[in-house]
Amino acid sequence: MSRGFAHYASVFILIISLLPSCQKKLRPINDGSVAFELQRYGEAIPLLEIEVGATKNREDKIVKTRQLAFSYQQLGLHQKAKSTSSMLYQMTDSKEDLSFFIQTLITTNAIDSAIRFLSVYRRLAPNESFATNKQIEMLTAFQQERSQFDSLTVLGQSKFSNLESINTKNYDYGIAIHKNQLFLSSDRQATSSNHPFTSGGSSSIFSTSTHDEKPKLYAESWTSNASEDCPSFHPNDSIAVFTRCGIPEDGSLSSFCKLYLSRKDYMSWSNPEEIILFENQDSINLGQGFWDAQGQYLYFVSDKPDGFGGRDIYRVPYLNGEFGLPSNLGIQINSPEDEYFPNPQADGSLRFSSNGRIGYGGFDVYEAFPNARGFDEASILPYPMNSCWDDLQVLSLYNAPQDLSYGEVGEQHYIVSNREGGLG
Repeated sequence: MSRGFAHYASVFILIISLLPSCQKKLRPINDGSVAFELQRYGEAIPLLEIEVGATKNREDKIVKTRQLAFSYQQLGLHQKAKSTSSMLYQMTDSKEDLSFFIQTLITTNAIDSAIRFLSVYRRLAPNESFATNKQIEMLTAFQQERSQFDSLTVLGQSKFSNLESINTKNYDYGIAIHKNQLFLSSDRQATSSNHPFTSGGSSSIFSTSTHDEKPKLYAESWTSNASEDCPSFHPNDSIAVFTRCGIPEDGSLSSFCKLYLSRKDYMSWSNPEEIILFENQDSINLGQGFWDAQGQYLYFVSDKPDGFGGRDIYRVPYLNGEFGLPSNLGIQINSPEDEYFPNPQADGSLRFSSNGRIGYGGFDVYEAFPNARGFDEASILPYPMNSCWDDLQVLSLYNAPQDLSYGEVGEQHYIVSNREGGLG
């Protein structure tokens, strides 16, 4: 175990929020495969469920079953993804479908079964033995870390629990701690749940100061018919940034996500203005902005085409009230897949979530420490910060509770995850 767990209380807030794909003025779709290709997974799933059962052609059934399993996975419906991918592997007996099935075993905590099927995969793909052995090694380490943490729990030296007083059955994510308040993003007040990408509603930003106080809507000037999330406050408390994503069912709103800045005027916040960081940024996503401890850099996520993968992490300098030129954080941070939720730490290290590395399963949270060239190679945070499910954020308080009424003195780690034990 790379880090001790004694004397801290760890609570987690659910669930996953992904930047929507890049589509404008979307119209209803009646074909599951078409909805899947547009990454409108919320619409694709009910269509594909019908089409898989109705399709007689074997090849078409395989394609649609594969699309359905992937759609389940994208929306965090991991048990359904596992059962569907199991059926798919029995139909095809291919190593690609076996690989996907193994990932669903991992994300549903079936670790022993995953290790067993990884041994099967190693025989089918001997040229990938190094990566397969590394995955087995990581899963074995995960089981050991979990066992050690469970022992500390039995001894009363650690505690892990769902923050039920704050969570709902809806999407709760994008947390921040500022001025003794916990901020979170949630669609709990959404009037509808028909977003074509997520099947959820539009999110808003909420805050609370104690663990037993119901979160209240924060900053009315930030709230619109679009979706707002992931607030981050500059250390001088004069400005804040957050993400706003248009709802694609409304043709008057872009479905892209953008960063917005708001200025504090006494006790209220100004109407937000879009932050322009790239030329021709209308057709790309920017979001999940987080200030560093000194307020000198804003870290954010974008799917700008010249990156290393799907979504990459960037940072932009902020000096004398102006943003400079953004830079991609490079291959030590970014992977061929997706990176999310860059959380710079007070010591200069960077925590972020990624599904592009060999980890415990799904998205895992990693930490990279700075060096003269940028960052060292990122390392995975241990259990219970990470699980076999999707883990997106780990915010840590040391020598807690400081002024927050969230638990006993010691380390506290606030974890955003869709792991088992959640409310929604």
